[in-house]
Amino acid sequence: MLTEEALEGALERRDAAIRKEFKNVDERFDRFERRIEQRFEKIDQRFEKVDERLGQFYTLLIAQSTNPRAAFSRDKILPIGITSPASPSQLLFPSVEQFPNTVIQFWNLHNPKRVNRLVYLCNFYNIRSDEIVGDYSPGTMLQDSSDSDQEGEASSTSKSQDDLSILRTAAIDHPFKALSCLASRLFLNFETISYNMGTISQIRDKRAEREAKGIKREALSEENSSKNDQRRERHKRLVTDNTINEESRRSETLPDAGRREVTLPLVVGGRPWTDVPDDEPQDPSTPSRKSFVKWASHSDSIEERRFIKDDPLYQSTPAAITTEADSELKRDKPIKGSAKEIKSPSQSSKGSTVPFSQTPAVIKEAAERRKRKEGSGRLK
Repeated sequence: MLTEEALEGALERRDAAIRKEFKNVDERFDRFERRIEQRFEKIDQRFEKVDERLGQFYTLLIAQSTNPRAAFSRDKILPIGITSPASPSQLLFPSVEQFPNTVIQFWNLHNPKRVNRLVYLCNFYNIRSDEIVGDYSPGTMLQDSSDSDQEGEASSTSKSQDDLSILRTAAIDHPFKALSCLASRLFLNFETISYNMGTISQIRDKRAEREAKGIKREALSEENSSKNDQRRERHKRLVTDNTINEESRRSETLPDAGRREVTLPLVVGGRPWTDVPDDEPQDPSTPSRKSFVKWASHSDSIEERRFIKDDPLYQSTPAAITTEADSELKRDKPIKGSAKEIKSPSQSSKGSTVPFSQTPAVIKEAAERRKRKEGSGRLK
């Protein structure tokens, strides 16, 4: 019995020692894993820092290559980072709210309302008041920087209240010089920007001056439209006057027709041109309003001669036809090869509103009636 009990006790002690040894091994593995995890965490942090630094330097390179090309109002401006005295490998960038993102925002920093942003940026980029005023020398800057390094841990982004007040005064007194110094820190071409933005400022000043005087685009457009209307009316009036003058030169006034303007008839070969009868009824004392000019045909025989009849209202048969009708009829007969002659109306038509017309048909009918009367007289 004692032997069995001693054997069991020895086995238990051996098992306990084995379990303890395994426990120690597990603890050592846990410590090793935690150590490895910590090491990987440190490596990750270092890689993150490296990535951040690479991103900052990449952004710096892009800004250094992009900012010199910014010249117009809407061109983008990228911030330029500066090294920190505490960690030279670390780049510091200005606040996003205070940094101008475009050229127009950068140029507007000279406005007294935005002097706080200008002073902040000058302070951030270590721009001194003597550099703005013009009393800056590199030797004094290096001496001051060495003294500041010896003094201790002082941030480059902060200055004393006296320095800030002096810097603020210099920025207010010389805003464009402060902009020039800031442009050199941001790799901007200040000459090109000042030329372009100066032109825009002049345009804005002129516009404000016009608005102050009450001259606006609407008033100018209304004035131009009124001038154009006056020009059109004057042109229409001139055209109308010229037309009336031409018509008055082409027409003559009859004395006994109530000073009515009527074109005088022309006589071709002893025969006048006549008016074509109108469809509407007219007063016999006035001429027709519509006239149609047509050449009268000249033929050897009176029967074949073409003519234009007068309006029936104007036709009248003479009471007695004398032998002068025959002479007039013979005189009307044109001669071949004779030149056409244009004459004015005869004196007998003076004072009449109807132009005198020797119609061959009327004369022919009168001659036939006269012959019939003579024949009837002989028979009696």
